[in-house]
Amino acid sequence: METLTDIVFEKRNKAYGAYVLRKEYKSVIVISLLLAIFLFASAFAYPIISSYKSNTPAGHDKTDVTVTVITPSKVEVITPPKTEPALPEVKFKFIPPKIVDENVESGF
Repeated sequence: METLTDIVFEKRNKAYGAYVLRKEYKSVIVISLLLAIFLFASAFAYPIISSYKSNTPAGHDKTDVTVTVITPSKVEVITPPKTEPALPEVKFKFIPPKIVDENVESGF
């Protein structure tokens, strides 16, 4: 039975690398897919298997913890006296407008 790769390379140089790559493509994909499935499954199963081995639930380690509570001594808080901020003096001078008798045309 003739495959699509054989039809494409019917009148071409089969010793060239593209023919070999296309011929082996399916087996390479199958091998890489099986390898990926195996690695994913082993990464997923490792914590479960190791928890059964050590008789502890996954993610829980037996450790003894002692807690010492230290009560802080009373600290005196000194609050500064409240003073209102001084407002800056605003100095401005009112300049009366100049009244002009001439008609001024706008440049618009």
